[in-house]
Amino acid sequence: MHHHHPSIFVILLASFAAWLALAVSPVAARTAQVSAEPVAAPVEPNARRARLDPVEAKIRDLHDRLQISPVQDGQWEGVARVMRGNARALTTLMQDLRRKPLTAVEELRAYQTAAAAHAKASGRLADAFDVLYRTMSEEQRRNADVVLRQSRKDLGGFH
Repeated sequence: MHHHHPSIFVILLASFAAWLALAVSPVAARTAQVSAEPVAAPVEPNARRARLDPVEAKIRDLHDRLQISPVQDGQWEGVARVMRGNARALTTLMQDLRRKPLTAVEELRAYQTAAAAHAKASGRLADAFDVLYRTMSEEQRRNADVVLRQSRKDLGGFH
């Protein structure tokens, strides 16, 4: 009897997905938070959607943890747009790869595809975040440095 086990590629891709999720996770952000807890934001109409959509919830949480000011909302929206696009692309890629068992060669090609997708997604996010980071105060930058450094350490480094 043949058992289909997750391939190393799917495990790597899941690891990358976990890294992206952890980079904006409430637990990692709370653990790494430098300043005092921000005052709770009023409930907005999108709050229900954020509860239902984990990507939106993580985007909202990171916005709050990084203490994005109203003046920075334009730059923040660029980061959020990239995060949404990366999440959609990663989800689509994972779904496509789970459709059928892969041969050894297909497995290696899939790994290559995933590595390229990871590089592109990371580059897009770094570019968007750089624009935002340049607008941050020193306190915000120190906080952002700690939040993202902690998320990387929680997964044992870059993958």
